[in-house]
This record gives sequence, C-alpha cells and structure tokens, in this order.
Amino acid sequence: MESQSLELLNNVQSLLVEFANKEGINLQADFGTVEEFKKFVISLTFKMLTDIGVEVKDAYDMVFGEGRYETMVNQIWNAAHE
Repeated sequence: MESQSLELLNNVQSLLVEFANKEGINLQADFGTVEEFKKFVISLTFKMLTDIGVEVKDAYDMVFGEGRYETMVNQIWNAAHE
C-alpha cells in the first residue's frame, strides 16, 4: 500500500481511537480482533470519501493506492470473460 494511503488510513484510525477513548467505547469488545478493526477503518474511510462527493475511482485509489482501481476493474473484467 502506498504511503499516502497508509497515512490516510492511520489518520482515520487515530480519530476513531481518540473518539472511542473519549466516549468510553471498548473497541476490542466491539471488533474482537485488530484485523476486523482494520477492515472497518478501510470501509469507513471509503464510505466517508464517497459521501463527500469523491468519485468511486478516486476514493478507491486514495484508500488502496494509485492505479489500484484500474487494476481491480481489469481483473474483474478478465475474470468475467474467461
């Protein structure tokens, strides 16, 4: 994952942890594992970007790395035509 994508996800994660701590929310109890929390952070980040009007392609590239949307589209397209 590119450094900008990782920085974005780390920032969202930090904001979520800060909010949870302030509100007395036990993230471990709610998510169970670090992997589940990471999946939530990725999903939330993507949703927030699209909610504010960022195009899906751009949001995908921001979260997963530059050029990843086109790679995914090509993989899906190729798999559908096998």
